[in-house]
Amino acid sequence: MVFQNVEEEIDTNIEPVLKKSLKKVAGKLMIIMGEKEVLFDPNFRFYMTTKLANPTYKPEISTQVTLVNFIVKEKGLEEQLTSEVIRRMENNLEKTRIDLI
Repeated sequence: MVFQNVEEEIDTNIEPVLKKSLKKVAGKLMIIMGEKEVLFDPNFRFYMTTKLANPTYKPEISTQVTLVNFIVKEKGLEEQLTSEVIRRMENNLEKTRIDLI
């Protein structure tokens, strides 16, 4: 699931998902959403994206999630792409390049 355009204030309704408030009922994993128990799939993944340049989240949110900054300049993307192409086509050459760096 992707939750897009998240602001600095995150809706408290998704807190159980962030906290992974799980419990086992009759051998099945359940997540408590408000007053309801909902079946939880262990393969479930939850991603949040924001368009904010440098968001500041509450400490309790920051400790429950992994924050990744994808702001990269064009030169950085070009280097990553070149690196990936070389790695796939000439793996030894890429290893040598990394060793040299």
